[in-house]
Amino acid sequence: MSNAMRHTDLDKGRRKRLWQIEERLHCSIVGTCLTPAELRLLCRKANLAIHAGMADYELHSAFVAIAGKPCHAARLLQRHLDGKYGSVLRRFSRARSVEELAALWEEALEDGKVAGAWWALVTHPSTPDDLLTRAYGEVHMLSHLASASVRRGRRELGVLRGRVAELQGELARCRSIHLRRIEEQEREIQVLQARLARARDMEQEREEARSRLQALESEPLAERVGQLSERLAAGLARAEQAEAAAAEC
Repeated sequence: MSNAMRHTDLDKGRRKRLWQIEERLHCSIVGTCLTPAELRLLCRKANLAIHAGMADYELHSAFVAIAGKPCHAARLLQRHLDGKYGSVLRRFSRARSVEELAALWEEALEDGKVAGAWWALVTHPSTPDDLLTRAYGEVHMLSHLASASVRRGRRELGVLRGRVAELQGELARCRSIHLRRIEEQEREIQVLQARLARARDMEQEREEARSRLQALESEPLAERVGQLSERLAAGLARAEQAEAAAAEC
């Protein structure tokens, strides 16, 4: 930390307005603290003429130019940023020294919450030039890192999309094989069901044949029983006649 930042009490004056900030910082403020969707919303609120096909870069450039003028759109931009980062602004406003201000900035860097801290730092009435310059450099480098990360992410996304296409093709092939196997199984089930039905019919026919055979085999025995019954009846009749004759004598 430089000597200019050591043990320095902070001025509790009024925060800077957007158009009071150095022009060289406007690009980083608009690019870091606002999203393209927010810029389009602010365009509508400020009744600025934009067309549906306007690129994000064109929108960004338009607001960078607006930021340096104390106009209606710039005031809307100021209010939007103050509202969006209100809690961060209050935390930075409680800093009692440059050391505390620098510590808050370092904490934001560590946490990856740079946007609100950058807005708080550039609008703080007592941010020293060396801290502002260092923070600006860090924000600038973060934008490069973010761009590199986006490019790397896009490359990885391209690889992943290719892999997804491969997996989709493989999945389609697996589904086709699976469907063919299901169709084969269904045909096999139908064949087995037909065989089972024929087997049941044959079993019924076999039972009917067995019953008929048993009936046929039992017929001679019935005839013999009938003959024996007739013989027995005849024998009983003769015995009765003999007994009657003996009684007469």
